[in-house]
Parts: sequence; structure tokens; C-alpha cells
Amino acid sequence: MMACLIGITSIHSESRNPPPVLFVLDASGSMAEMFGGVPRMVAARVMMGEQLARLDSSIPVGLVAYGNRIPGCASYRLYAPIRNSNRRSLSEQIGQMYPAGATPLAATLQLIGRTILPYHPGTTVVIISDGAESCGGNPVREAQKLIDAGADIRINVIGLDVDTGTAEQLQSVARAGHGNYFDVHNHTDFENAIRHSTDPRYQQPETTTNIIEQNTPTHADSIPYLRILDVRPAPGSNGNRIRLQVAYDFRIATAGDYVVHIQVVNQPESAGRITAPATAAQMPIAVQSDSRYGVDRGESTLEVEIDLTGIGRGPIFVQGELWQTDEVPELRYRSEPVRLTQ
Repeated sequence: MMACLIGITSIHSESRNPPPVLFVLDASGSMAEMFGGVPRMVAARVMMGEQLARLDSSIPVGLVAYGNRIPGCASYRLYAPIRNSNRRSLSEQIGQMYPAGATPLAATLQLIGRTILPYHPGTTVVIISDGAESCGGNPVREAQKLIDAGADIRINVIGLDVDTGTAEQLQSVARAGHGNYFDVHNHTDFENAIRHSTDPRYQQPETTTNIIEQNTPTHADSIPYLRILDVRPAPGSNGNRIRLQVAYDFRIATAGDYVVHIQVVNQPESAGRITAPATAAQMPIAVQSDSRYGVDRGESTLEVEIDLTGIGRGPIFVQGELWQTDEVPELRYRSEPVRLTQ
């Protein structure tokens, strides 16, 4: 009988104290770009407003945002503390958001860890972002730190019309934060995503959670690899300065932090797995690079600019290097070179 009473008490306690929801809104400059006929910021305002109206009034809600008229990387702010009776003021804050600034996602997670989670355990964090970290931080690591520190938290992430590379990072943040990632490319997707992301009981179907695995090979004997998939001219070439778009993909056995360096050389190095990893002092100066955090695979297209006067005579090659950067940088794999025709 006592067990039954305890169970009933617990259920009633949960009904009186639903978990808080903290919206994290990307108000960076790119949110001014169009999405389904309207600016992304307008779409986010509408969807968040509708979801606030749907949420039970007993659910405490708060708002954090970055960007919003503030240039640079120190733009993350708590705009509405988590409360029960703040729907009107929170809606007004959302309506005043103006896209400007960068994407300091890692620093925003640090802010949440300092100012929100100690006072609101069980919070469901809902990040709405159209871009990856752009201020040098590591949001995947910051999400993992929150979990490792024992934070009672769930981080759901909505990727608003993002490319594959950005989706990989945002999905990794959600995974590290024990949450779901929602890839949104139209208004219906957005509405469904924001409905599910505020439900602490929702679990995404296994078949749709990992967009990375859907797009890359999974053969064990092909790991690790780094491939140059395509090299083509890009707009903006002028005389001896030419621009190229270089598409690549990679996969490696262990998730971690990686940098892909794309360089143009006269004499390419031997391709394949690096059995004796180079040290940071040996890292070449790359034409362009791309950083990935908390992943074991990725694909993207980089645009590089080459000054032919500095390359020298003879054939020209594009070659990629995959560096692991969790601690001391180590060269793990070098792609097959691609020869350019002049």
C-alpha cells in the first residue's frame, strides 16, 4: 500500500512541476536570409510564438539568444529568465530580435551552465540555429561538459535550413546533450520540430537521427579515409589568382576533433594512412582548412584562392590532410592528390 501511495505522490509531483523549457535562439546575421519566402528570423518568431501558445501555462519557459544587433562574438544574453508567468514578455522579446552578429554557440552553452541549470534542474534546452559555431569555441565539448558535470538537462537542436557540415556539428551537440536533432528545410518540418523538441518525453525514431550515417560509406576496411571528391573553378578568378571549389569527405574510426587541410602543391606527399603521425611543428601551411568537433566523419566544400606566382613551375596538385586535434595535433590521413590542368 505504501508503494502505491509513493507512486501516486510521485506522479502528482511531476504533474505540478513540469520540466522547464529554455529556448536558445540564433539571432546572428544569417538569420536574415530567406526561408520559404520569409526571412529565417520571421519564421522562427512565428513558430516560437505558436509553440508558446500551445505549451501548458504550468511549464516554466525562458529565452537565451545570441546575435540580436550585437556585433562580434560576445552577444549571448539571457533575455527572459525561466518563469511560469512570462509568456507575454517573452513573446515581446522574441518579436524584437534582429539578426546581426556571429554564432558563439559554445559560449552560450557555458552561460546556460552558469546561470540557468543550477536553479532549474531538468531543463529541456531547445536550440534553434541556422549556422555552426563561428567564434572558435567547441559547442560539442561544452554540451558534453554539462552532462559530465551531472547537469539534469536535455539539449534538442533544430537546424534551420543548414548544409551538411553544419548539420553534423549541430547533431553532435544534440547527441552530446542527450537530445534530438531536427533537420528543418520547410515550414512543416519547422512546426513538427518545435512541437517535438519541447516535449521531454519525445524520442526520435532511430532511422532518422543520424544524418551523417545516411550520407557516407560504412565499410570497416575503408576507415580512415579522406577523399577529394571534386575540384572546379569558382567565380572570382583574376589573372594569376584563381579560385577553386574543393569538395571532400572523410571518415575515421574514433569520434573526436579534426581539421581538414586543403593545400595546393607542386610535389604531393604519399597518400594513405599515416602510421607515424606528424607533430604540430610539421603541420604544413594549408591553403584552406575546415574544423569539425566531436565527429567521426564529415563532408563539405571549401573555396580556396591560389596565387600562381607563388606555386612555381610544373604540375599543380590539390591534396588534403586529416589532422586530429583533440590534444596534440596529429596527422592521421593524407588524400590522393588531384592534378590540376592549366
